[in-house]
Amino acid sequence: LFSPHEYPFIEGWEGRDSAPVVDPAERAAMHVPSVDNETIFRVLEKLLILRRQRLSYRALDVEQIGSVYEALMGYHVIRLPAEAVCLRPSRVWLTADEVLEQKPATRAKWLQETTGLAKAQAEKLHKALNEAGAKKPEQVLAVLDDFAVKREKTGEARRRGGSLVIQPGPERRRTSSHYTPRSLTAPIVQKTLDPLLRALGQQPSAEKILSLKVCDPAMGSGAFLVEACRYLADQVVLAWTREGRHDLLAGREDVTLLARRLVAQRCLYGVDKNAYAVNLAKLSLWLVTLAKDLPFTFVDHALRHGDSLVGLSFDQITGFHWKPGKQLELCRTELESTLNEAIKARLRILELAGDPSPAAQKEKEWLLRDAEDALDRVRLLGDLVVGAFFAAEKDKDREQERDRRLDMVLEWLRAGGSPPDELMEMRRELRKRIPAFHWMAEYPEVFWVNRADPLDGGRTGHAAWIDAFVGNPPFAGKNGIADFGGPALLDWLKVLHEGAHGNADYSAHFFRRAETLLGAHGTIGLIATNTIAQGDTRATGLQALVREGLVIYDATRSMPWPGDAAVTVAVAHVAKGEGRSWSPKPVLDGLVVDQINSRLRSGAERTDPVALAANCDLNYQGSTVLGLGFVLTADEQKVLKRKSTRNAERLFPYVGGDQVNTS
Repeated sequence: LFSPHEYPFIEGWEGRDSAPVVDPAERAAMHVPSVDNETIFRVLEKLLILRRQRLSYRALDVEQIGSVYEALMGYHVIRLPAEAVCLRPSRVWLTADEVLEQKPATRAKWLQETTGLAKAQAEKLHKALNEAGAKKPEQVLAVLDDFAVKREKTGEARRRGGSLVIQPGPERRRTSSHYTPRSLTAPIVQKTLDPLLRALGQQPSAEKILSLKVCDPAMGSGAFLVEACRYLADQVVLAWTREGRHDLLAGREDVTLLARRLVAQRCLYGVDKNAYAVNLAKLSLWLVTLAKDLPFTFVDHALRHGDSLVGLSFDQITGFHWKPGKQLELCRTELESTLNEAIKARLRILELAGDPSPAAQKEKEWLLRDAEDALDRVRLLGDLVVGAFFAAEKDKDREQERDRRLDMVLEWLRAGGSPPDELMEMRRELRKRIPAFHWMAEYPEVFWVNRADPLDGGRTGHAAWIDAFVGNPPFAGKNGIADFGGPALLDWLKVLHEGAHGNADYSAHFFRRAETLLGAHGTIGLIATNTIAQGDTRATGLQALVREGLVIYDATRSMPWPGDAAVTVAVAHVAKGEGRSWSPKPVLDGLVVDQINSRLRSGAERTDPVALAANCDLNYQGSTVLGLGFVLTADEQKVLKRKSTRNAERLFPYVGGDQVNTS
């Protein structure tokens, strides 16, 4: 918190990305910081005292971190340009000028998209503005007051211009973030990791278990990683007991915590495009291991900020192209020289996982800094390639931009030294839009070293890569994907995943990405939208995996979210590895079946039906229901039937295409 390089505004370095390194005497002569000591004191006091009672962080459950994440993700502090009203349900602050700028014909739609109001409520607000003849700011604010959040002790519904308020950003309004409860994480982690443990043998050694690599590609505040930490640590303790490791089991306050700390530092990896989520995930693992003798940064090498779906492999980096092809000698030489330096440092970090001494922690800090400095040149090459793709909308223009950048890169690599400012500016332009994440360069000790594959009899000479992926990736349709990263993101995903459809849900691409990062043997256990087994989303995700030879060994086709969110989800567990018995028998919706196909139905995979030429001029549209005004709940039906027995003659089951096609 108090590092000037982390938050430079605290020491008065306004408008800078980082605080410069200056002489201590010069720093002492600087002007008074814009955030004074009293403000910092009040911030810390609010973290310690709630309603005049001191908070006990010792009693804080790790899962409660998730509720903090769910409540705060996607919000920003802004200064209101004018008097504004806070509207329910999304607590969006709206000024009168913003409303008056909208054309009457499109104002209702704008209100719905901007404030998160339901369509009916947005239309009601639009109608109220018209009926009130609201043309002046005060008239608009008076109407907005009727749709404002109730006045609470935590804040008023109306604030003056210049006030600081917490405003939900566009991503928050589009997709509410929901923390995955333990009732979901626990069974998903167990079903994903159990096959790996069986593949290690009947009684795997602790060292074999600690060699597994488990990753969450959209970790949020770390719910799945926490559960994986607990689960693998229990298995490690059992292995120590079998091995008679009395040196570890005797005289320790809690051997399970020791196992959790080793698992957290050696086995777990995570990525998220939200930088605040990454910090919360670190906090979650820090709490679940009760690592009070370790610095908060003890998993900095493994939990990273970035976009899991936007980045390059080693082949793409050395070929300086998003499509792997001819390797460029200068790029390959640069890659190998920097990786050799970085891998030594990162492997040493893993070796120090069992040493809690301050000296070891300080060494880990320096090792990680050295590895980051070495890898930065490789990241730059990857960023320049990705930046060329996102710099244009047409393939021809993208190729021309890539060629232009390649000429500059080759000139730089031949000359040696630091990269020129123009290349660094290109990188900054990309990272303002998308935090590209080059998996292999970020975790070179996983993807570059020919380590022994624990799932292949421990044979060396084979890079095992990631052994398991678990998580709850974000859901979004075609328009939502464009909102995340602009129209080029959809093009990128279609290039990245051959055969992918532009209409596929965002979650399907996480299945594809996970498959490319798995070793020769591995498992995937991800939550997805319940359309994962339907249409273009199925073709992009599960069908593509099954065609590659992967096996779906456990699935839940549809289930309500176990919480307040009105969301229905599916869960799919997929395994990779020829001849592996990943599960005694596949399980679909809790029932044992012979096979599970990509439609998440019992039975073998079948080819897609082909449209008959004879039907090309025929229409099978059926009825399009515009609104559900005549659809009744069970209670409403009972009320009508009690009023009159004849009403029963007029009530019919509402059967749609989904019901017909899945029954």
